[in-house]
Amino acid sequence: MQRRRFLKGSLATSVVAVVSGAGLFLPQSVLAAAWPSTAFRAPTLEGALEAVFGDIPVVDVAADDDIIKITGLLNAEDGADVPVKAETTLPDVESVTIGVANNPVPLVAQVDCGDAGLGFFDLRIKMAQTDDIQVFVKSGGKLYRKTWRTVVVIGGCLASNSDSLLIRGANQIARRTKMRVKARAGFLDVKGMISHPMQGIKADPQGLGHYVQSMTFLINGKEACQANLGSGVSKNPRIGVRIRGNKGDEVTMNWVDNKGEQNSVTAKAR
Repeated sequence: MQRRRFLKGSLATSVVAVVSGAGLFLPQSVLAAAWPSTAFRAPTLEGALEAVFGDIPVVDVAADDDIIKITGLLNAEDGADVPVKAETTLPDVESVTIGVANNPVPLVAQVDCGDAGLGFFDLRIKMAQTDDIQVFVKSGGKLYRKTWRTVVVIGGCLASNSDSLLIRGANQIARRTKMRVKARAGFLDVKGMISHPMQGIKADPQGLGHYVQSMTFLINGKEACQANLGSGVSKNPRIGVRIRGNKGDEVTMNWVDNKGEQNSVTAKAR
């Protein structure tokens, strides 16, 4: 896969889609080309990892080793909305990847850290059943793995067909897109939210699924990092990343889904 340079604070909300020529969007073709389709369509997690990382051996991290820290639920009543946060102290992190082996789509999401992204990923995911949430961190040419066991009461991979969170204009449809940016010591906490159904193939009458594929984050107009998502991310995705930056920096988030819908929002770090 080609590498992309990838809550209190400022709040910005974009409710109108903007054409890419206005400069707020990266062209849809660029985002689509970067999305690792083979990996997200792989029927097994092993196949997805091979598509993304090739034959890099996996180094398992012990549960009590904090070089990778996972924050999640031990018991999830609803498998459609399971929070998970992964962060690492490993140096020179290239990517953070989330997988759930027994999901219909085992590869859930990945953030490619690029030049400005840090080893942090915060999101909500779907889980079909009790399973291990597997976090993979690529650092220094090695692939590290740590797992977190979550007991699921009701599986959550068959989402409803509800798709009501739209703002309709005369000739366009735009989804609510929000972002908050909080300045920390030497980095920015960025949290983006998109009103989107995130439907899997089985929940889509057309049999295609409908989900956000790529979210690209820019700082002061330069690409910082990119998150690639699959249908295993929960409805109305809330994606948190960390990027190098300071108070006053301007952050832009662009996203595009598998049916060509897209939107953008910009906010200053406070």
